[in-house]
Amino acid sequence: MENTLTVIDIGANKGEFLNHVLNSISNVRVIAAEPNKALFMGPLEDLKTLHYEKLQIEYKAISNESGKGILFGSNLMNGQLASLLPINTESKGWKIQTSFVDFKKSENIVIEKISVQEFILKFELTNIDFLKIDTQGTDLLILREFLAHSNVKVGVVEVSVEASDSRYYSSFSDINSFISILSEFGFLITRITPNNSQVDEFNIFFAKSYVDYKRIFTKLDLRNNPSLSRYSKIQDLYIGLNVGNFHHVKKLFKKLLTGITHPISSTKSVIIKITT
Repeated sequence: MENTLTVIDIGANKGEFLNHVLNSISNVRVIAAEPNKALFMGPLEDLKTLHYEKLQIEYKAISNESGKGILFGSNLMNGQLASLLPINTESKGWKIQTSFVDFKKSENIVIEKISVQEFILKFELTNIDFLKIDTQGTDLLILREFLAHSNVKVGVVEVSVEASDSRYYSSFSDINSFISILSEFGFLITRITPNNSQVDEFNIFFAKSYVDYKRIFTKLDLRNNPSLSRYSKIQDLYIGLNVGNFHHVKKLFKKLLTGITHPISSTKSVIIKITT
């Protein structure tokens, strides 16, 4: 019998990523974490009812410590922009969103936090086949903890082009910090797809083994996962780029080329694929 894949979804939101994974493969164990119970407990529990043998849900924010916390902007864009970090409303990154996001009406709510180490122990996560992190600004803090305390094979994390002018205060989820963490733990970059229409944030896939990446990516049908591929097929995204988007893509590649250092010592050891 084929081995069961363990998939972790940190920042499950309404379960779009989960729904696709749960319907794509039978031999899977999925553990999701989502702190915004007011908005997402309903749809996530519906998924749990349909896939009760495969899905477990932790209604807490994953962090570097356990206890109470504040979820800032809990209702912005139906909860998609909520973060454990205060929102920098003056960031240029919000220049498109501010036309339909009213920061003045955002709510900050008290939620429960659980540390990565406690989360790993609770669910006995010695090995993780696929790790997805989307936590609006704390992504790399969480990633480092997972890589330090569990055997992660393949993952994807949301990364911004640069740290300056971040959408969230005290956020360090930029490409240079990401490359540093991958180098520290011996991971490769395996795929890059845009995460918004401004092309200044990317979903970056990584793995220790390209063989594992290809196998797991295919089994979970991640090419067609709506939460990960939504912006990779935008019309004219990489054909006939506008000036603003092209600037961000060039900046990303410049940082990749200058930031990749030991233990990734040759161009053959880094596989980068941008989809259109």
